[in-house]
Amino acid sequence: MADPNQLLRRRVVGSALAAATVLGLVGEARAQTTEATPTPAALDGAREEFQRGVTLSQTQRWSEAVEAFRRSRALVDRPRSAFNMALALQHLGRMREARQALHQCLAMPETGADAGLQRDAEALLAAVRAAVGTLYLAVAPAVAEARIDGERQLGEGGTRTLDLDPGRHVVSLAAEGLSTQEFILQVAPGERVVRRVDLATRPARVRVLPSVADATVSLDDDVVGRGRSVEWTGPPGTHRLRVEAPGYVPQRRPISVGPGESAQVLIELERDRTLARNPWFWTGLGVGVAAVVTVVALLVVTTTDAPDGGTTAQVFQAGRVTW
Repeated sequence: MADPNQLLRRRVVGSALAAATVLGLVGEARAQTTEATPTPAALDGAREEFQRGVTLSQTQRWSEAVEAFRRSRALVDRPRSAFNMALALQHLGRMREARQALHQCLAMPETGADAGLQRDAEALLAAVRAAVGTLYLAVAPAVAEARIDGERQLGEGGTRTLDLDPGRHVVSLAAEGLSTQEFILQVAPGERVVRRVDLATRPARVRVLPSVADATVSLDDDVVGRGRSVEWTGPPGTHRLRVEAPGYVPQRRPISVGPGESAQVLIELERDRTLARNPWFWTGLGVGVAAVVTVVALLVVTTTDAPDGGTTAQVFQAGRVTW
């Protein structure tokens, strides 16, 4: 039967540090059973999951190996399990998680008693730290929430420092009442990136539906359109709406819309009947009637030369001819 350590030497791909550290994993798994505190069932389960993680690492099935080591640690947490979990995470490019696992490994008392493990863990931690990217972010407003690949990032302020694993990331920033900003970053190992993001106020939208086809729609004294459907986009707040059309009573009203909100306003214009009650209208109408009478009188005068022996109809007929 082949020596398990020889199999690890041949199959594990990575740095010399990674290959050398995995040596003796099986022996370490056996050593995990020496403590009396965990129950026998927990020890057996932890050893089984650890061995599974080792086997998966041999075939470079790093994602599955991570989960196997994670399950082993959940049963009995040992430094070697934490270290090898970090090693698998490094192969996956998940440097931030690997860094956390290595900190946990180095914090365990057993690690201090194993000089070789401590040396390897510190060396791997240095390599992982060097591979973590950094995003220096300047953002306004300072209360904006930042998310990386959908994961909410803790902290706030106008300037922030965010750690990033190497690779492609989607960064988004959002704040109440403001437009969400999103951008994509491609980060190389250890790269430092600087970005500034100013969130803009989300515009308000208003749709006005007058009852008259040739109605004119104004907001804050500016004409924004004509017709039965007029749409406007602009800053949120309270605005002065005016709708008018020839022969109709103008409609005026305030309208309030918040950031990102939409409002629809139906305007029913009424006919302007004030002319019929206006004395100036009747004065003008009287002048108009007098003018018509004068024209008719002139008409009669111009027709007096027509034959007068006939009927009224004959005189009228002559008048029509003369006219």
